[in-house]
Formats: sequence, structure tokens, C-alpha cells
Amino acid sequence: MIRTILALCSRDVGHDQIYRRLTGLLDSADGELWNWEELICEAERQGIAPLLYKHLASTTYTLPLHARRLLQSLYLRQKKSTAIRNNTLIEILTIFHENGVESLLLKGSALGHVIYQDPCYRPMRDIDILVKREDVDHAQHLLFKIGFLPAAHPAIGDDHHHLVPLVKVVQGLPISIEIHRELLPKQLHHQWMTYEKLKESAMNFSINGFSASSLSLEDTLYYVYLHGFRSPLTYEPFRLIHVADLVSLVEQCYELIDWDKVRVVFPSVFIVLSRLHFLTPWDPVVKEALSMDVEKKPDNVGKPYAGWPLRAVKEASAHGLVEYAKDTIWPSQWWVQMYYGCLTGPEYYKIRFVDHPRTLWRWAKTFWHSSATTK
Repeated sequence: MIRTILALCSRDVGHDQIYRRLTGLLDSADGELWNWEELICEAERQGIAPLLYKHLASTTYTLPLHARRLLQSLYLRQKKSTAIRNNTLIEILTIFHENGVESLLLKGSALGHVIYQDPCYRPMRDIDILVKREDVDHAQHLLFKIGFLPAAHPAIGDDHHHLVPLVKVVQGLPISIEIHRELLPKQLHHQWMTYEKLKESAMNFSINGFSASSLSLEDTLYYVYLHGFRSPLTYEPFRLIHVADLVSLVEQCYELIDWDKVRVVFPSVFIVLSRLHFLTPWDPVVKEALSMDVEKKPDNVGKPYAGWPLRAVKEASAHGLVEYAKDTIWPSQWWVQMYYGCLTGPEYYKIRFVDHPRTLWRWAKTFWHSSATTK
């Protein structure tokens, strides 16, 4: 129930179908033991607590006083945090500009201003900034000059896609910056992802009147998908904020996005977008405009990958080894469609029986090689 409610709220703008479903779920839960603290805690973990507050307030359901006060306090805290981050981001962009360092803002630092009605609806754990490879060290030195220091963090090699995070405490709020030398981990790297190519089609936007740049709408669409749903299997499972980013981007900008380019360069995106419908239904106008295939609902909608190597074998209890093996070898249909970008037919079964085992084999070789070199 909790995951279903949060999935419905994983968007910036709601519509009648969303609010009818939300109200029905909340009304039906009234007769049961309902743990609002658990719901709100999970919303925080998924990065959508402000969106939960926004959408619950738009239903006809009357929130219990303690839940409303908790959500409101989290929203106000997020609003203050967003203001502090924006001021710090302007400070960073100013010193970069004064010293000839070009940059592209990534993820929440751009999305909050481009597609969300209010940046405070898009929480961030880090501020991600992409710069030219030759400017990486210079950018880091400039951040040192304005008080940022390296975070306590495992060693990051020279081939990692970003530097060790830098942290500065501003008005009691720790602000973490990741300077990217590449857009994504090397497992996901493509030729179009160089800074120079991304800059050619970059879009400009404003942060409190200050000019900033980010990826084009089309590049952002694919980047958010890759970052949120195609991360290496050792990374954390997708969070619902990644769903909110994709849904909000498409619904706010579907008339501006060059869909011909998306079809040619990022063909799997349409498949992925259709799968999100089963978490939070698309606005009927958008669904019709993009001719989404949402007829057949996949199994285990929203279930993330939970097998090896994300979870170590020793983490699986004796009675859970069968489920652990299934999660590894035969993950949920919804996840396979999202991760590999294929719905049905021979290609889907090739993914099941060839591509996914090959992915696991690559990880096995990586771990064996790592173990051998550290002995």
C-alpha cells in the first residue's frame, strides 16, 4: 500500500485519475492500522516527501493532524534547504565564470528549475556539475577557495566519472558537490556524452535570475533514464524521485521535445516511458500524443532488482536463498523491461536467457579479477 501511494505521487503535476486513486487508497486504509510515520519516512528515503505533501493536499482526503504537521515541517525544511543550495550554487557558478570554467548542471540542480513548478519539490543529495576534462582540477581548486573540502569517502580512481565529493556547511546545512569529468560511469558511457557534444545542444535556464546551463531536453530525458534505471547492478536500486523526474519532464515538455531525435538516438525511451504508466498513470493527453503502448501490464510493477551483486550472498538468510537466486537469475518482468528497454517477443526472451546472464557473468569476472589483484 505504501509503495503504491508513493508511486502515484511520483510526479510534479497531478490529474483527476491520480487523485481519485489516491483518495480511494487512503479511504480504504482508514479501517486498518495505518502508520503515517512509516509512509512519510519512506517518502523521505525515496526523495519525494515534498511531492507527497503536495499531492495529498490536492485530494479530498482529510489528513490526520499529526501527519499534516509532519509533512508541512518537512516541506518548510526543504524550502529553506533549497534556498541555501541555490545561493551556494550561484556562488559556485559565479567563481567558475570569473575564472573561465564552463559547466553544465545535472540532475536536481537543473531539473528543479526547468521542469518543477517550484524547485523545493525536487530534493537533492548532491549538486552535480559537469565540466571539461581539462578543467576538472581547476574547478576543484576554485571550490577549495570558497570553503569546500573533500568529504570522508572511499578512494575514487582517475577513471571514475566524478571526483571525490566536496562538502561545505552553509547555515548548518552540509552541501555536497560532485564535479563530473564524465556524465556517467564508464559502463554507460556513449560517444554523444562528451562535454563538447552535450554543450552544443545545451539549454539555458535561470536560478534566481542567474544564468545557468544544462543538457538539452532530449539528452536530459535519456540521461535521467540511464542514471536512474540503468545504473550498474552494484548501485542502489532506483528511487521514486527518478520516476518523478522522467514523468514530470515529459508531461511538462512533451510539445518541446524533439521526439524524432529520441526515436532515432534513444529508441528504448518510449518503451521505458510506457512502463512508468503502471506506477503513476500518464496524463491522458500526453499518453495519446505519444501513442504509448500501455495495454499489457507487466508482472511485479515497480519491483527493483534485488539479486547479486547488489546484495551479497551472505546477506541472504538460509530460508531466503531460493528467492535470492530467483531475484538474481529471473528478476521481475517490469524491471527487465525498464533496464534492458524491451517489452516482448524474441528480443525479450534473448534478454532473459542470454543478455541478463551475460551481464551477471561480466560482474562475476569483475569480482574475480578484483579479488585476484588484491591478494
